[in-house]
Amino acid sequence: MTSSHVAQSNEGEPAKPPRFTVIIATWNWSSVLPFSIGSVFRQTVPDWELLVVGDGCTDDSETVVATVSQGDPRVRWINLPENFGHQAAPNNEGLRQARGELIAYLGHDDLWLPDHLATLVAALEAGADFAHGPVANISPDGALTRSGTDYRPGSWLPPSGVLHRKTLIDSVGGWSDWRTLPCDPEVDLWGRMHRAGARFADTRRVTVIKFSAASRKNAYKRKSCIEQSVWTGRIETEPALGDELTARIKELPPPPTPKRLAPPKVFSRQWFAGLIRRELLGVAEKPVRKEGQSYQDFFQERRRFKGLGKADQK
Repeated sequence: MTSSHVAQSNEGEPAKPPRFTVIIATWNWSSVLPFSIGSVFRQTVPDWELLVVGDGCTDDSETVVATVSQGDPRVRWINLPENFGHQAAPNNEGLRQARGELIAYLGHDDLWLPDHLATLVAALEAGADFAHGPVANISPDGALTRSGTDYRPGSWLPPSGVLHRKTLIDSVGGWSDWRTLPCDPEVDLWGRMHRAGARFADTRRVTVIKFSAASRKNAYKRKSCIEQSVWTGRIETEPALGDELTARIKELPPPPTPKRLAPPKVFSRQWFAGLIRRELLGVAEKPVRKEGQSYQDFFQERRRFKGLGKADQK
């Protein structure tokens, strides 16, 4: 594992810990990093450190991070020795090295509006332990949908729209291995925090723009950053963009009520088919994540292999 140096004070001693630790998990898509990193630099709250954690990256991501950060000691590059296949492992490494008391996550292909950290930290200062807000999901055709609001156990909140106290990790543990779960690791982690008594707060304000790789065919093969570039331009030139997106989001119908992923019923058609493939015929091999395949697609393959049927769509 490689990482840059820790920030130092003028006297050579470690600098005062920042209030926020921002974690960007990434995997071989360096062209989007200037835009996500840039949205961290534009935050109105400057007291942060940024850990860009590669999931066994083999491209030029380290060079891109160094170029974009221009020696800013608040930014560190970390690379895991092998690919894990989900942001859970990079996020856990980021949590292990985090110096801030508050934790924020940013998808490497997502963008924050400049008031993101300021908006969420206000909810924590008002007494919450976990803050989140509506996320503007941009579809490939430019349509707008929302997620990340009205939390209920089992809800999927995009990590890019979350800020929580680091002490919650001390209480409930970090991100679980996706290979052991019937749901996404973020759904599992938020649920554990909620069950532990964490106070959740919804800011009701859009501060995140999300470009789901799962809805963009071959996103990790094409490695396009056109959408991130266009929306970065809007963020930089439209000061009221957050107000506009928040107003538009309020007019949209709420996301569907989350469905619990129950274990398969014994002797159901799907369970029996999975048993035949795995145990009796022995012809089906456990799915392996393919080069360029999104985690969401692979997650559904894994569920079908186990006889659980198709996973819920986000």
